[in-house]
Amino acid sequence: MKRILINQDNNSEQFLYEQLYSDIKNQILEGEMEAEERCPSIRGLAETLGISVTTVMQAYNQLLAEGYIFSKPGSGYYVQGGFDGELIPQKGHTESDTVEEERKDEYPYLCDEEVFDFVKWKKCANRVFTEYSKELLYESNIKGELALRKEIAEYLRRSRGVHTKPENIVISAGTQQIAFHLGRILKRDHVNIVAVEKPGYAPVKSMFQDAGFQVVEIPVRKTGIDIGMLPANLKTGVYVNPSNQFPTGVVMPANKRYEILDWAKENHCYIIEDDYNSELRYVGQPLPPIKSLDVYDRVIYLGSFSSTLFSAIKISYMVLTDELTRRFDAMEKTYTQTCSKAEQLTLASFMKEGFYYTTIKKKRTLYTKKLQLAIAAFGKYGGDRITLINKQSGLTLTVNVRLGESEKKGYGQSISEKRNVKKEIGENRDTCAVQELLSNMQKLGIRTYYLENMSGENNVMLSIYYSEIPIQMMEAKIKELCDIFG
Repeated sequence: MKRILINQDNNSEQFLYEQLYSDIKNQILEGEMEAEERCPSIRGLAETLGISVTTVMQAYNQLLAEGYIFSKPGSGYYVQGGFDGELIPQKGHTESDTVEEERKDEYPYLCDEEVFDFVKWKKCANRVFTEYSKELLYESNIKGELALRKEIAEYLRRSRGVHTKPENIVISAGTQQIAFHLGRILKRDHVNIVAVEKPGYAPVKSMFQDAGFQVVEIPVRKTGIDIGMLPANLKTGVYVNPSNQFPTGVVMPANKRYEILDWAKENHCYIIEDDYNSELRYVGQPLPPIKSLDVYDRVIYLGSFSSTLFSAIKISYMVLTDELTRRFDAMEKTYTQTCSKAEQLTLASFMKEGFYYTTIKKKRTLYTKKLQLAIAAFGKYGGDRITLINKQSGLTLTVNVRLGESEKKGYGQSISEKRNVKKEIGENRDTCAVQELLSNMQKLGIRTYYLENMSGENNVMLSIYYSEIPIQMMEAKIKELCDIFG
């Protein structure tokens, strides 16, 4: 190999591994690195360039995934053949480049690569394809791979205090698919009403409505959902986020958890507990879920790996009660497993090796620092107009912005007008002022959701993904965000 150089630009928006990846890719395309030429070892290149082993591995993994290099077991990485200088874009961009740039430009900070070890993930994937290749020729179990269901059951016992059997666990490709399964099972148990939190996570309401349920919105108080307003003597499912209610951040205290369990028992109802982001709590220990207190077997527990691992891994699961498990078993022939068998087995190995617990610990440490910096920056630049609502857990901050007189005529008035003309313009259509506000947020590269139910003529409520802002850019980005409001 003639050279591998990297002109480190600390002011670049590109991560260091992306700069290294680009440099090596260009040398391959320009013919400076020849076909079948052996690449430097990961550790050797890291020492030569004075960068981390992880950075080099991330660059190599990207080159490997795109086919610029290939791996020989026990030997290392080699340059793939078939490239020449004509393949290098000389001017302008290809259509695929444009699409990729648009996606990155929209929200360029979607994840922190350093908190997930793709080397270990690849190790687990290689083991699956090497040791379980024959099993991959057959369809996955309808409930999900037994190996993964066993690991989930063990994880729930150790980390969440939930005791369940693998046969009560159903795995699927994402929350929407889980909701579809759950809807059919509840219908078989003669449940036709689902109560949801208000304010709450809007897509959940839509999913149950689309499944044909009558959806009832129940207000969220300082201690969580108002249990006294839940239906009585009607078979109902109630969807709750007791450990970190979205978007208020309200935590349901222990006495209320027992109260809602008693309501479920007395009315033959089900509690649908979404324990999302439960492990990502930064003040005190993660709270025990309602499921861990359930002696009546009335709680359906929902979990996902998207926030604790990486967003592209669409693996979710639910823990059914014994009765609902029997109903699922009776109708399972009408289902097919939608989640990749290889990915399920890889995750099972990742959990068994202890890598999943390590990942959660690293994320919790990083996001604790990020949250502290974000809170400090809002305090420094937000003045008395910005109040933070949820600042103890999760991936978002709920921000209340008090409007000035001139802004009331813009954002506040548009909100009021929107409520008056909902029937004409549709339930979820934003008016111009709100759209402009969210557009300005997007230009900063910060993913933001407008919380209509919590906004009014005098305030705007937003849920902001502070967790996606690089830690070294946190103060500057929060300052820019505060400047939007003057």
